[in-house]
Amino acid sequence: MLRRLRSTWEKNWPEIRCAATGSVPDFVLARVPKQRTDAVPVFCYHDVVGPELRQDLEYLRQNGYATLIADELVAFLRGEFSLSGPSVVLTFDDCSRSLFQVALPLLERHGCRAVAFAAPKFHDLAEEVVGDEHRPCTWKELRVMRRSGFVDVQSHSLEHRYFPRWPEPVPLCGADARMNETVARGPARNMDEDLRLAREILEARLGSGVRHLAFPMYDGTGEALRIGREVGYQSFWWGVLPGRPTNCPALSTGNRMNDPTDHIVRISAEFLRRLPGEGRISLGSILRARYGRTFQRWMGRPTFPPTNPPRR
Repeated sequence: MLRRLRSTWEKNWPEIRCAATGSVPDFVLARVPKQRTDAVPVFCYHDVVGPELRQDLEYLRQNGYATLIADELVAFLRGEFSLSGPSVVLTFDDCSRSLFQVALPLLERHGCRAVAFAAPKFHDLAEEVVGDEHRPCTWKELRVMRRSGFVDVQSHSLEHRYFPRWPEPVPLCGADARMNETVARGPARNMDEDLRLAREILEARLGSGVRHLAFPMYDGTGEALRIGREVGYQSFWWGVLPGRPTNCPALSTGNRMNDPTDHIVRISAEFLRRLPGEGRISLGSILRARYGRTFQRWMGRPTFPPTNPPRR
Protein backbone atom coordinates (compact mmCIF):
# COMPACT_ATOMS: atom_id res chain seq x y z
CA MET A 1 0.00 0.00 0.00
CA LEU A 2 2.77 2.47 0.93
CA ARG A 3 4.64 1.64 -2.26
CA ARG A 4 1.51 2.28 -4.30
CA LEU A 5 0.94 5.60 -2.53
CA ARG A 6 4.53 6.70 -3.17
CA SER A 7 4.32 5.82 -6.85
CA THR A 8 1.01 7.69 -7.24
CA TRP A 9 2.40 10.73 -5.40
CA GLU A 10 5.57 10.83 -7.51
CA LYS A 11 3.54 10.67 -10.74
CA ASN A 12 0.90 13.25 -9.73
CA TRP A 13 2.78 15.76 -7.55
CA PRO A 14 4.71 17.37 -10.46
CA GLU A 15 1.43 18.19 -12.25
CA ILE A 16 -0.08 19.64 -9.07
CA ARG A 17 3.02 21.75 -8.41
CA CYS A 18 3.23 22.96 -12.01
CA ALA A 19 -0.48 23.83 -12.10
CA ALA A 20 -0.02 25.92 -8.95
CA THR A 21 2.94 27.79 -10.43
CA GLY A 22 1.61 28.38 -13.94
CA SER A 23 3.82 25.72 -15.52
CA VAL A 24 1.15 23.80 -17.40
CA PRO A 25 -0.12 24.73 -20.88
CA ASP A 26 -2.50 27.68 -20.74
CA PHE A 27 -5.37 25.70 -22.29
CA VAL A 28 -5.56 23.40 -19.25
CA LEU A 29 -6.75 26.14 -16.87
CA ALA A 30 -8.02 28.90 -19.16
CA ARG A 31 -11.75 29.31 -19.69
CA VAL A 32 -11.26 30.65 -23.22
CA PRO A 33 -7.76 29.72 -24.41
CA LYS A 34 -6.21 31.16 -27.55
CA GLN A 35 -5.25 28.99 -30.50
CA ARG A 36 -1.44 28.85 -30.83
CA THR A 37 0.91 27.95 -33.68
CA ASP A 38 4.10 28.95 -31.83
CA ALA A 39 4.00 26.01 -29.41
CA VAL A 40 3.33 22.26 -29.53
CA PRO A 41 1.75 20.43 -26.59
CA VAL A 42 2.73 16.78 -26.19
CA PHE A 43 0.22 14.33 -24.69
CA CYS A 44 1.03 11.01 -23.05
CA TYR A 45 -1.01 7.79 -23.06
CA HIS A 46 -0.22 4.41 -21.56
CA ASP A 47 -2.72 1.53 -21.82
CA VAL A 48 -5.65 2.77 -23.89
CA VAL A 49 -9.31 1.96 -24.33
CA GLY A 50 -11.13 2.54 -27.59
CA PRO A 51 -13.89 5.01 -26.69
CA GLU A 52 -11.54 7.50 -24.99
CA LEU A 53 -8.95 7.49 -27.75
CA ARG A 54 -11.58 7.62 -30.49
CA GLN A 55 -13.11 10.73 -28.91
CA ASP A 56 -9.68 12.36 -28.62
CA LEU A 57 -8.80 11.70 -32.26
CA GLU A 58 -12.20 12.90 -33.47
CA TYR A 59 -11.70 16.09 -31.45
CA LEU A 60 -8.31 16.71 -33.07
CA ARG A 61 -9.60 16.07 -36.57
CA GLN A 62 -12.76 18.15 -36.16
CA ASN A 63 -10.78 21.10 -34.81
CA GLY A 64 -7.99 21.03 -37.41
CA TYR A 65 -5.03 19.81 -35.34
CA ALA A 66 -2.07 18.17 -37.08
CA THR A 67 -0.18 15.34 -35.36
CA LEU A 68 3.61 15.46 -35.53
CA ILE A 69 6.20 12.71 -35.09
CA ALA A 70 9.34 13.08 -32.98
CA ASP A 71 11.72 14.27 -35.72
CA GLU A 72 9.25 16.99 -36.74
CA LEU A 73 8.87 18.28 -33.20
CA VAL A 74 12.64 18.41 -32.74
CA ALA A 75 13.03 20.26 -36.05
CA PHE A 76 10.36 22.74 -34.95
CA LEU A 77 12.10 23.32 -31.62
CA ARG A 78 15.37 23.96 -33.46
CA GLY A 79 13.74 26.49 -35.76
CA GLU A 80 14.09 24.21 -38.80
CA PHE A 81 10.39 23.38 -39.33
CA SER A 82 7.36 25.68 -39.53
CA LEU A 83 3.89 24.65 -38.45
CA SER A 84 1.10 25.02 -41.00
CA GLY A 85 -1.50 25.21 -38.23
CA PRO A 86 -2.19 24.09 -34.66
CA SER A 87 -0.27 20.90 -33.93
CA VAL A 88 0.19 18.32 -31.19
CA VAL A 89 2.27 15.21 -30.53
CA LEU A 90 0.60 12.03 -29.25
CA THR A 91 2.89 9.69 -27.32
CA PHE A 92 2.29 6.17 -26.03
CA ASP A 93 4.61 4.96 -23.26
CA ASP A 94 5.33 1.26 -22.59
CA CYS A 95 3.85 -0.15 -25.84
CA SER A 96 1.25 -2.39 -24.24
CA ARG A 97 -0.72 -4.69 -26.54
CA SER A 98 -3.55 -2.13 -26.63
CA LEU A 99 -1.26 0.09 -28.72
CA PHE A 100 -1.45 -2.49 -31.51
CA GLN A 101 -4.99 -3.77 -30.99
CA VAL A 102 -6.76 -0.51 -30.13
CA ALA A 103 -4.64 2.53 -30.97
CA LEU A 104 -3.24 1.58 -34.37
CA PRO A 105 -6.62 1.00 -36.10
CA LEU A 106 -7.96 4.27 -34.66
CA LEU A 107 -4.89 6.23 -35.70
CA GLU A 108 -5.18 4.86 -39.23
CA ARG A 109 -8.90 5.58 -39.41
CA HIS A 110 -8.48 9.20 -38.30
CA GLY A 111 -5.24 9.88 -40.18
CA CYS A 112 -3.31 10.68 -37.00
CA ARG A 113 0.31 9.84 -36.20
CA ALA A 114 1.89 9.04 -32.84
CA VAL A 115 5.21 8.32 -31.13
CA ALA A 116 5.54 5.10 -29.12
CA PHE A 117 8.29 4.60 -26.54
CA ALA A 118 9.43 0.99 -26.17
CA ALA A 119 11.61 -0.81 -23.59
CA PRO A 120 13.22 -3.68 -25.58
CA LYS A 121 13.71 -6.07 -22.65
CA PHE A 122 9.95 -6.36 -22.19
CA HIS A 123 9.33 -6.99 -25.88
CA ASP A 124 11.80 -9.87 -25.75
CA LEU A 125 9.77 -11.34 -22.87
CA ALA A 126 6.49 -10.71 -24.72
CA GLU A 127 7.59 -13.23 -27.38
CA GLU A 128 7.29 -15.95 -24.70
CA VAL A 129 3.64 -15.17 -23.87
CA VAL A 130 2.16 -14.38 -27.27
CA GLY A 131 -1.24 -15.87 -26.38
CA ASP A 132 -1.58 -13.71 -23.26
CA GLU A 133 -3.85 -10.67 -23.62
CA HIS A 134 -2.05 -8.76 -20.85
CA ARG A 135 1.39 -8.19 -22.31
CA PRO A 136 3.50 -5.69 -24.24
CA CYS A 137 3.59 -5.74 -28.03
CA THR A 138 5.67 -8.38 -29.77
CA TRP A 139 8.46 -7.34 -32.11
CA LYS A 140 6.28 -8.33 -35.07
CA GLU A 141 3.52 -6.01 -33.87
CA LEU A 142 6.01 -3.17 -33.41
CA ARG A 143 7.31 -3.71 -36.95
CA VAL A 144 3.77 -3.66 -38.38
CA MET A 145 3.09 -0.36 -36.60
CA ARG A 146 6.35 1.22 -37.72
CA ARG A 147 5.76 0.18 -41.34
CA SER A 148 2.23 1.60 -41.23
CA GLY A 149 3.63 5.13 -41.04
CA PHE A 150 1.27 5.99 -38.20
CA VAL A 151 3.48 4.96 -35.25
CA ASP A 152 7.05 6.20 -34.79
CA VAL A 153 8.79 3.81 -32.33
CA GLN A 154 11.48 5.33 -30.10
CA SER A 155 13.29 4.44 -26.86
CA HIS A 156 11.94 4.12 -23.33
CA SER A 157 15.33 2.78 -22.08
CA LEU A 158 16.22 -0.91 -22.16
CA GLU A 159 14.67 -2.18 -18.92
CA HIS A 160 12.37 0.67 -17.80
CA ARG A 161 14.27 1.77 -14.69
CA TYR A 162 13.83 4.98 -12.69
CA PHE A 163 16.70 7.32 -13.55
CA PRO A 164 16.70 9.47 -10.36
CA ARG A 165 17.15 6.30 -8.25
CA TRP A 166 19.00 4.17 -10.78
CA PRO A 167 18.66 1.18 -11.14
CA GLU A 168 15.32 0.99 -9.33
CA PRO A 169 12.90 -0.93 -11.62
CA VAL A 170 9.59 0.63 -12.64
CA PRO A 171 6.67 -1.70 -13.50
CA LEU A 172 5.75 -1.51 -17.18
CA CYS A 173 2.11 -0.73 -17.94
CA GLY A 174 0.65 -3.66 -19.84
CA ALA A 175 3.13 -6.21 -18.45
CA ASP A 176 1.85 -8.64 -15.85
CA ALA A 177 3.39 -9.03 -12.38
CA ARG A 178 5.53 -12.02 -13.39
CA MET A 179 7.09 -10.16 -16.31
CA ASN A 180 7.83 -7.11 -14.18
CA GLU A 181 9.34 -9.31 -11.46
CA THR A 182 11.55 -11.09 -14.02
CA VAL A 183 13.09 -7.77 -15.07
CA ALA A 184 13.32 -6.49 -11.48
CA ARG A 185 15.18 -9.60 -10.32
CA GLY A 186 17.68 -9.53 -13.17
CA PRO A 187 21.09 -7.86 -12.83
CA ALA A 188 20.91 -4.17 -13.75
CA ARG A 189 23.26 -2.70 -16.33
CA ASN A 190 24.89 0.65 -15.83
CA MET A 191 23.09 3.62 -17.33
CA ASP A 192 25.22 4.08 -20.43
CA GLU A 193 25.00 0.41 -21.38
CA ASP A 194 21.23 0.40 -20.87
CA LEU A 195 20.68 3.45 -23.07
CA ARG A 196 23.13 2.31 -25.74
CA LEU A 197 21.65 -1.20 -25.97
CA ALA A 198 18.10 0.16 -26.12
CA ARG A 199 18.99 2.16 -29.25
CA GLU A 200 20.94 -0.65 -30.87
CA ILE A 201 18.28 -3.30 -30.28
CA LEU A 202 15.39 -1.12 -31.45
CA GLU A 203 17.24 -0.10 -34.61
CA ALA A 204 18.25 -3.68 -35.38
CA ARG A 205 14.80 -5.17 -34.75
CA LEU A 206 12.74 -2.41 -36.38
CA GLY A 207 15.07 -1.25 -39.16
CA SER A 208 14.68 2.46 -38.44
CA GLY A 209 16.59 5.18 -36.62
CA VAL A 210 16.12 5.72 -32.89
CA ARG A 211 17.04 9.23 -31.77
CA HIS A 212 14.57 10.07 -29.00
CA LEU A 213 14.29 8.91 -25.38
CA ALA A 214 11.33 9.16 -22.98
CA PHE A 215 12.21 8.78 -19.31
CA PRO A 216 10.16 6.20 -17.35
CA MET A 217 7.97 7.88 -14.73
CA TYR A 218 8.50 11.12 -16.74
CA ASP A 219 11.69 11.87 -14.80
CA GLY A 220 15.35 11.99 -15.78
CA THR A 221 18.59 13.50 -14.44
CA GLY A 222 21.44 15.64 -15.67
CA GLU A 223 23.63 12.56 -15.81
CA ALA A 224 21.04 10.77 -17.96
CA LEU A 225 21.02 13.73 -20.38
CA ARG A 226 24.81 13.69 -20.63
CA ILE A 227 25.02 9.93 -21.19
CA GLY A 228 22.06 9.94 -23.55
CA ARG A 229 23.72 12.56 -25.76
CA GLU A 230 26.96 10.57 -25.74
CA VAL A 231 25.26 7.38 -26.98
CA GLY A 232 23.33 9.15 -29.74
CA TYR A 233 19.97 10.44 -28.50
CA GLN A 234 18.91 13.83 -29.86
CA SER A 235 15.95 14.62 -27.61
CA PHE A 236 14.65 13.75 -24.14
CA TRP A 237 10.99 13.55 -23.18
CA TRP A 238 9.80 14.19 -19.61
CA GLY A 239 6.49 14.96 -17.92
CA VAL A 240 5.61 18.46 -16.73
CA LEU A 241 8.52 20.64 -15.60
CA PRO A 242 8.63 23.87 -13.54
CA GLY A 243 9.08 26.98 -15.67
CA ARG A 244 8.32 25.17 -18.95
CA PRO A 245 4.59 25.02 -19.61
CA THR A 246 4.84 23.85 -23.22
CA ASN A 247 7.25 23.23 -26.10
CA CYS A 248 8.48 26.28 -28.00
CA PRO A 249 11.59 26.97 -30.10
CA ALA A 250 14.55 28.07 -27.98
CA LEU A 251 14.60 31.68 -29.20
CA SER A 252 10.96 32.28 -28.33
CA THR A 253 10.91 30.81 -24.82
CA GLY A 254 13.38 33.01 -22.96
CA ASN A 255 13.71 30.01 -20.65
CA ARG A 256 16.81 29.15 -18.67
CA MET A 257 16.80 25.70 -20.28
CA ASN A 258 18.89 26.57 -23.32
CA ASP A 259 18.15 23.56 -25.53
CA PRO A 260 14.42 22.73 -25.58
CA THR A 261 15.15 19.27 -27.00
CA ASP A 262 16.76 18.35 -23.66
CA HIS A 263 13.50 18.98 -21.85
CA ILE A 264 10.49 18.13 -24.02
CA VAL A 265 7.52 18.41 -21.68
CA ARG A 266 4.45 16.18 -21.80
CA ILE A 267 1.10 16.23 -20.08
CA SER A 268 -1.45 13.50 -19.53
CA ALA A 269 -3.75 12.83 -22.50
CA GLU A 270 -6.68 13.31 -20.12
CA PHE A 271 -6.28 17.03 -20.87
CA LEU A 272 -6.30 16.75 -24.67
CA ARG A 273 -9.91 17.85 -25.04
CA ARG A 274 -9.10 21.02 -23.08
CA LEU A 275 -7.39 22.27 -26.24
CA PRO A 276 -9.19 25.16 -27.95
CA GLY A 277 -11.99 23.80 -30.09
CA GLU A 278 -15.61 22.89 -30.53
CA GLY A 279 -16.75 20.32 -27.96
CA ARG A 280 -14.15 21.27 -25.32
CA ILE A 281 -14.75 19.55 -21.96
CA SER A 282 -14.63 20.94 -18.44
CA LEU A 283 -11.58 20.69 -16.20
CA GLY A 284 -13.73 19.57 -13.29
CA SER A 285 -14.99 16.51 -15.16
CA ILE A 286 -11.40 15.48 -15.94
CA LEU A 287 -10.24 15.84 -12.34
CA ARG A 288 -13.25 14.00 -10.94
CA ALA A 289 -12.65 11.09 -13.30
CA ARG A 290 -8.91 11.01 -12.60
CA TYR A 291 -8.94 11.14 -8.81
CA GLY A 292 -11.98 8.92 -8.54
CA ARG A 293 -10.08 6.19 -10.39
CA THR A 294 -6.96 6.82 -8.27
CA PHE A 295 -8.97 6.41 -5.06
CA GLN A 296 -10.48 3.17 -6.33
CA ARG A 297 -7.01 1.80 -7.13
CA TRP A 298 -5.80 2.67 -3.63
CA MET A 299 -8.76 0.78 -2.20
CA GLY A 300 -8.07 -2.20 -4.44
CA ARG A 301 -11.34 -1.79 -6.34
CA PRO A 302 -11.70 -2.41 -10.08
CA THR A 303 -11.66 0.71 -12.24
CA PHE A 304 -13.51 1.23 -15.47
CA PRO A 305 -12.99 3.60 -18.38
CA PRO A 306 -14.69 6.95 -17.70
CA THR A 307 -17.77 7.83 -19.65
CA ASN A 308 -17.93 10.93 -21.81
CA PRO A 309 -17.24 13.99 -19.61
CA PRO A 310 -19.86 16.73 -19.98
CA ARG A 311 -19.18 19.45 -22.51
CA ARG A 312 -18.91 23.08 -21.56
